[in-house]
Amino acid sequence: MFLTWKAEMTAGGGVGTRAIQVVHCFHHAGGGPEAFRRWPEQLPGVMVVPADLETRGGAERTTISSLVEHWRQSTSDRSGVYYGHSMGALVAFEAAAAAFADGDPDQTPSAVVLGSPPAAGAAGTAAPALRQRGTLSVRTVRGLERVRRYLPSRDVLPVPVHVLWGELDGVVDERDARAWTGRGSMGSTWHPLRHAGHMFHLAPGGDVSAVLRDLLGQGDTVEEAA
Repeated sequence: MFLTWKAEMTAGGGVGTRAIQVVHCFHHAGGGPEAFRRWPEQLPGVMVVPADLETRGGAERTTISSLVEHWRQSTSDRSGVYYGHSMGALVAFEAAAAAFADGDPDQTPSAVVLGSPPAAGAAGTAAPALRQRGTLSVRTVRGLERVRRYLPSRDVLPVPVHVLWGELDGVVDERDARAWTGRGSMGSTWHPLRHAGHMFHLAPGGDVSAVLRDLLGQGDTVEEAA
């Protein structure tokens, strides 16, 4: 169970503490915080904190590392669990890497969860698959360029990396997604999702919610060892 302790005002006006599960969420290429608007209802008792990576100068952030730096500068409390989807998975991994490089244990994630994570430099193969689904927006193209240029800043994180991947994903290859479990510590897990495509995070029902609740200590989903 991944818990973050938060201070809160008590009924008598004092300050108490309770365990709140905090999940920082990083959106896919072309997306925004609205990608996670359904998560609070699917994950009751969890504080879902979507990152806004694109607005206010997003066009100038041409690399994954620049997105991470923007998020770090605009977020005062960076503890909890990091979830990233597709391009956002790379942001989540690098945000965790930066947190551990800082060495402040109060600002590091307890785990990293990656949804449909592409291989570094995979945008060249992902673009044709995405174009079959319609015209790509400027923001999506910009996101794919970030993925194309991306190289991980470290090989392994000192926390578990849990990977979710839809078995109907036509954008990210299973082998590429599963390889990310090797970039986490002991306890990293692999979660293939039946009947789920690349954008399963937009409507996190069924197996998706069950796996997320389990990773957050709220369910009984059986995990598959990496």
